[in-house]
Amino acid sequence: MSFLKYFTLLMLLLLIAGCADTRIYSDDQYSDAEKMTIDFLSKNFQDADNPEIESVEDAEMGGIKVIGAISNAEFTLLIDTTEDGEMSIGALSSDEGFPEKKPECVDKVCK
Repeated sequence: MSFLKYFTLLMLLLLIAGCADTRIYSDDQYSDAEKMTIDFLSKNFQDADNPEIESVEDAEMGGIKVIGAISNAEFTLLIDTTEDGEMSIGALSSDEGFPEKKPECVDKVCK
């Protein structure tokens, strides 16, 4: 084979490898993150029992990012993960119109 054929084959293999699924966590962990998000929102915010989850994906800085909306107010919830698979709520960012916190959960996270 000539150099051009080897080079073309190598580029094709790199292209295929680059397009492969590069998700860090298992499907079960993404599912658990979605359930954790729904549970956290419903326990801590008023009228947040039915959030619409748009995506669950790897966060840029590690952990899992859950993107969704409640009453047309979008939110992003970051879930921290440990090496042994434990997950915890990391940070929540939300748009204007996001539900208010429940009174009993203003000074603490309700579980």
